[in-house]
Amino acid sequence: MAECYEYTIQAFNAAEESRSPVILLSDAFLGHLNEVADLDTIVVPVVPRTLEPLASGGIRLFSGVATYADGEPATADSDEFIRQYHESRDNRLEVAGRYVL
Repeated sequence: MAECYEYTIQAFNAAEESRSPVILLSDAFLGHLNEVADLDTIVVPVVPRTLEPLASGGIRLFSGVATYADGEPATADSDEFIRQYHESRDNRLEVAGRYVL
């Protein structure tokens, strides 16, 4: 059961770094286990949450809309949207590759 705790922390770290959802799968056998685990002995570093500074003191929106560096929407610029999409996807894949067990 201590392994499940460690895997949960690793899944959380992967989700934070890649900014993507993570699914942690288990089975019925593990779900029905009853074991005492000393959580103080488990040492898995937790990735700190960070937020980039806001552009020009604006507001933070989580809309999924591609934006330019100054915060203006780039919805009419398909090339910019595609560039940001590929950059974001490549970053998520690189981070997820570090957590594959």
